[in-house]
Parts: sequence; C-alpha cells; structure tokens
Amino acid sequence: MTAHILRSLLLALVLCNLTWGALFKTRNPDGYGKFIAPPSTDAKCPDCKDTNDKCHNVCGFIDTQDLDEKYTILLIPAGSTNITIEEIKPSTNNMVVRNVKGRPYIEGHVRAPASLLFAGTLWLYQRSTPRKPVADKLRAIAPTKEPLFLSLHLEQENVGIQYKYCVPKTVAPPTTKKYTWEHEEFTPCSASCGGGSQIRNVTCRASDNEIVGDNLCIGSEKPLSKKPCNEEPCPMPAEWVEGPWSNCSEACRGDGISTRDVICQKIIAKGYPIIVPDFECIKLHGPKPEVTKECNREVDCPNWYIGNWTACSQLCDEGNQTRDVVCRRKVNNRVQVLSDEECGSEKPAAMRACMNEVCQGLDWAATKWSGCDSCFSKIRSREVSCMSESKKVYNDSFCDPHKRPVTEEPCDPEKLPPCQAHWYATLWSKCSVDCGKGVQTRKVFCGQYRITNVTEISEERCAKEKKLADMMPCEIPLEQCPSQWFAGPWGKCSKACGGGIQHREVKCLKGGEPSSDCSRTEVPLPKQSCNTEPCRRRKRSHDEDARSVQAEIEEYYAQLNM
Repeated sequence: MTAHILRSLLLALVLCNLTWGALFKTRNPDGYGKFIAPPSTDAKCPDCKDTNDKCHNVCGFIDTQDLDEKYTILLIPAGSTNITIEEIKPSTNNMVVRNVKGRPYIEGHVRAPASLLFAGTLWLYQRSTPRKPVADKLRAIAPTKEPLFLSLHLEQENVGIQYKYCVPKTVAPPTTKKYTWEHEEFTPCSASCGGGSQIRNVTCRASDNEIVGDNLCIGSEKPLSKKPCNEEPCPMPAEWVEGPWSNCSEACRGDGISTRDVICQKIIAKGYPIIVPDFECIKLHGPKPEVTKECNREVDCPNWYIGNWTACSQLCDEGNQTRDVVCRRKVNNRVQVLSDEECGSEKPAAMRACMNEVCQGLDWAATKWSGCDSCFSKIRSREVSCMSESKKVYNDSFCDPHKRPVTEEPCDPEKLPPCQAHWYATLWSKCSVDCGKGVQTRKVFCGQYRITNVTEISEERCAKEKKLADMMPCEIPLEQCPSQWFAGPWGKCSKACGGGIQHREVKCLKGGEPSSDCSRTEVPLPKQSCNTEPCRRRKRSHDEDARSVQAEIEEYYAQLNM
C-alpha cells in the first residue's frame, strides 16, 4: 500500500510539473475570486499558472456566510492531485469531507496534526490545539480514487476557505464554456390565504444550453426555486377565547372564587383579531363558557400543630422546656408540613423557662412600709418577694402562700400628722363673653382637710400672701366667636297715634363680620307696632259753633227759595 501511494505521488508530480516545495507553499489569498463550488481556471488565481497538455490547476476562494452542513461548498473530482484546502486564519469552524455515498472521512473531531488514509491517498490534516491556534489545513498529493465533497460546519462566521488542486484534462471542465443559472416562471400560489408556496425549476446550464451539474455554477448566485406566498391568515369564524383563571380569592376553606375573561373573537383579513358580540359565538358554538368557578373550598387551612412540653432540663433552679410547633395542613388524609409563613398567625412559643424547685432554701422578704406620712394618707403599702439566702428573687409559687406577709393596710387616723390650713379654689367659670375679651371667676376660700372632706374656716388662718386669684381675664378669639344676631335701636314711630310702625336693623355677625350661620328661629324682630292708642277729637270754640249755626240757617233758607 505504501509503495502504491509513493508511485501515485510521483505520477502526480510528473503530470502536473510540480515540485515538493510547490506542494506546501502558502499563498496570499488576495485577488482570489469569491464563489462557491465550481472549479475555476480563471487566470486571476495566482497558483493556477503552471498548466500543461495533460492537466489543469484548479483554485478558488469561498467566503460566503449562507452555509449549512448539508450544503456542499466544493466538489473535488476523482483523479485530483496536489490538493490543498486551508482556512485564511484560525477559527472554531470544522471541515467535513464525505464521499458520494455520504460516508464521512473527516467530521471535525480528528486530533491534530494527523495523517489520514482515504479515497486512495494519504492526507495531512493540520488543526488548532488549545495551546496553539492555527488555521485548518488539509493536503494530499496522490490522485484520489473517488469524488469528494467538502462542507463547512460553522461555529462562527466563515473566515474564508482557499483551495487548489490539479485535475487531468480528461475530467476537467472545458475552459471555453460558461455556466449560468436558468429558471422558469413560478407556479401559481398553492393557497389563496394562510400561507402557500410557489415553485420553479432552476438548473445550471452551459453556454450551449446543456444542463450540467449544479457544482459548475456559482452556488451563492442560485435563484430561489421555492418561495412563500399569500401568507396572510385566512378569515376565521367567531370563536370563544378563554383567558387564564385568576388566583383563588381564598387560599383554603371558604367561599373561594376564581374568575377569567371569555370573549367572542373573530380573525379578519391579515390575521387581525377583533372582538364581536357574544351572539355570534353562541350561534356557532353554543353557550358562553363559565367565567367563574368555585375553588379551594375543600382545602384545609394551614394550622399550628402544638406538641406537649418536655420535662424541665434542670432538676432544680431554672431550666428550659421545649415542644414541637409545626405549620401543617391535611391533604387527602395526609399531613403536609408547610413553612411557618403559610400559617399566617403568630407562631406559638416552642421554648419556655421552667423550674421544678429551688436548689437552696427560700423565704418571704418584705420592704419597709411606705405611706401614712400626711394628713391625706389612707393606706400604707410595701413589697413582698420570694427570695433565697443569696438575695435572688424567685416566683411567688415557690414560697409558702400561707406565710406571705400582707402588702397593704389602712393608716391609723390617730397617728396621721395634723392637716394645716390651705387656700382652696373651685373650678374657673365660663368666660363672661361669647366673643372678645371678658373675665373668668372662681370661689377661693381658706379650708382644712379633715379625713374625707375640706371644711371652710376663717381666712385669718391662711396666709394672705398665698391666697389664690379669684378672677382672671379671658378672651374668645374672633375665629372662635359664634355667629349671633345683633339688633340696633328702634327708629321713630310712623304715627303719633292710632297705631304706627317702628323699624330697626338686625344683622347676623361673627367676630364683627357678616355671617349666615345664625339660627333662623332666634331672629330678633326687625319691626314692631307703636302708638297704638286712638287719636282724641279737639273741642271747637264758641265762635266756631256760631259760624256753624249761621251756615246751617243760610242753607235752610236757600232750600226754601228754591
């Protein structure tokens, strides 16, 4: 096998006029054409200058980003020699090499550097290592015995793949032909709405219109053979749309209710939903779904489990007692332990102090009596404690209750000190005015306290300089003054006799300002009757009576003459 490979290598060198040094040269990729898959014999490739009558040098550069692992970016024909495929710079992308049956020879999991034998030739594979990042590079010299397909598995953007190989003219594409993509018209859309597709035939054709393999055309320029169409949703009949149920209004037993929104919705043109009256859904789907439901009514509420107190931790003197306090709930006749926060109420104490007995003797100890030190005193008192010999105070329950000294007793009136005479005063009276400045008064007297009450005695027994004030000024601020009716003086009577009318001005004032808050039932009269006595007739004089009689006589004679 080794001899066969060496002969193949020598044959490739002879046929393509190559040297070992030329095989491992690294060329600058600047100036390479940018295309996918089809081999190039373009004179722009700097490494494809040495050709002879028996073979062609093929080279190219691939930098497109529209790739996936199933898309072949390069076809290397059977019989190719002096193959070099390399990245422009280090990357995390992986080269994938398969044969025509899909069998993988390289899938990116090969340790580097490595020597691999496949397709009838020896390959040298150079890859990055964690310590030394280098550009991936794949090389072979001897002729390949089967076509190979190169794909690129992208972990990052395509940094660019440079390739070259030598192929016999018997399998190389004619240099005079041009290859282009040709396509037919798209078929009608497969659906009128809701998303359909249109398809057309796309083929790679030579300049003589011969259909050839797709690898001879530039893959990145291939027209679409299928495209979506009429993607707008189809109008749909009205239907009930049910929202999510809300959290239950009660966490456990009670009148728990959960609610949700239910609407009648229709999808119109371009997929827009609109809310329509309920009757449209009722007509198509029947009654509206429930919007409320009962919940958590059978769920037991969490409660505290309280265990029994343990025995006191000390036989005598103070110790501790503990008990289990756990928040729990019964679910399907099983007890579920919950966090303390679930019970809500304050957690009962799980520990308390305790004492069975005192390790040393105890007895009652009492303080001195206090009180009965003035003529007003009625009771004297003292404090009593259960105490040890070391003066430590314990709970009263550890001493004999029958021997406990009394803590209160009445004072002996005969032993109280005599009461002295003092000035006493009653409470201050109300301010003498409802608004403005006035005075307050109180009664001040000399008195002596005697057991239960104060007796008034002669003022001579009290010190005059200590006498309390019996009067003090007071003032009702204007803003606190009540609203009151004020009446002015009565005006002159309209008649001297026989009944006239008097008027006066009546106003509601608060702090000297007009107000409308006075009581309507207490309004003073703004007018009253006056001079109601009847008017008296004035007596006529003698001359007036004579003139009246004369006038009557003249009137009588005048009537006779008529």
